[in-house]
Amino acid sequence: MVLKKSHNGPAQKQPITKKPNVIRPHQSAKDFRQLISLVRATEERLVANGYDDVEKRIHVIRGIYYGATWSADYQVEQSPVRNEAFNGYTFSSEPEDPRPLLKNNLFESMRQSRDVQEGDRFIDFSHLIIGMDARRSGLARGMAIPMHGGTGLEICTWLGDLGGGASMLAKDRTTSPNAPVLKRFTGLSFGDSNNLEGDVAGYLVARDKSVDKGPSALEIPEGKWIADVLEEYLSPGSPGTEWTDRCTIFLKMMGGEFKGYKLSNRDALIDRLARPVAEFGSLYLLNRLRQTNRLTASLLETSYLHLVGTAREVAQVFVSALVYSHEHQGVRLQARAPAPPVTPKAQQVTTGSSLLNAIKSKERVEKGAKKLEEDAQEVEQWLKKHLGFRGLSW
Repeated sequence: MVLKKSHNGPAQKQPITKKPNVIRPHQSAKDFRQLISLVRATEERLVANGYDDVEKRIHVIRGIYYGATWSADYQVEQSPVRNEAFNGYTFSSEPEDPRPLLKNNLFESMRQSRDVQEGDRFIDFSHLIIGMDARRSGLARGMAIPMHGGTGLEICTWLGDLGGGASMLAKDRTTSPNAPVLKRFTGLSFGDSNNLEGDVAGYLVARDKSVDKGPSALEIPEGKWIADVLEEYLSPGSPGTEWTDRCTIFLKMMGGEFKGYKLSNRDALIDRLARPVAEFGSLYLLNRLRQTNRLTASLLETSYLHLVGTAREVAQVFVSALVYSHEHQGVRLQARAPAPPVTPKAQQVTTGSSLLNAIKSKERVEKGAKKLEEDAQEVEQWLKKHLGFRGLSW
């Protein structure tokens, strides 16, 4: 109670009016700390609804971004094929729909928090979480998928980005032979800084610190949540060693060898990465052209003549970016000039030749069917003119 003085007498008691308990809706993350808070709030809702297993929560949260009709990727691409591919690459089923559980704008805030910046640091959380989801499976970590260039984990992270970028650069060069490789390392797709940071984080968050040759299974201590291991890696406010050492550790995971502090097998590492980039790029380009109704054997063939070259250029830019951030610990991972010189067009297709032959065969069959139809129509017209033919009757 509070006392209120009356003009005509002693103070009178007035009831205190309690303020209503207003629940403020969640908002998309504006920095790393807010991203971690959103992830923790999401986990709290999932745990309250029976998702006690942290790996199952990873899978459900991955679905906010990839692999389902409610995913952020599907909102842009509208591609059931991509949904099936992401679920296949992670060797998992379609994630369960969390929308009924993530109320008060929590679901949409998470979906809008794919790319988050804090100062000069960036992260693509969607790449990070799908990398973690893939690491739940030994097959996704270790089994190369035929005709795809690498494992499911690789395709969901760096290989998907670099292969896609190399293939689109190859297509660019069919009309602009000097299109620069750095063009595919800008914006918010393929090799931009956010994506590359997310790709690396997908390998390193919740890693087994005793393993630095290849990706490890998830190592999340008992009782810890996704938000906890995410906080350890991102270290909001002041970068910790998990962040500052990330490119050094990732280079080792990719097969990098060091003499002292210098990468000693740089050219060999570029060559090793360029091969799968070209192989996955050939498949990516075919599907991208199909999605946009531009798939012809002619365009595919002229693009493939550039692909081996663009794949090596992309791999070179990627390794150079990793080395720079290794040598300047904590610095943002991004493509930097100077770019490698433009590779001349090849004389014949050496990557994606089987895919190209399949498309050529399909076009021959379609051309033959069209010719048969035209011939049949020509015969019908002659019969109508000379014999009074009326379709099924005379």
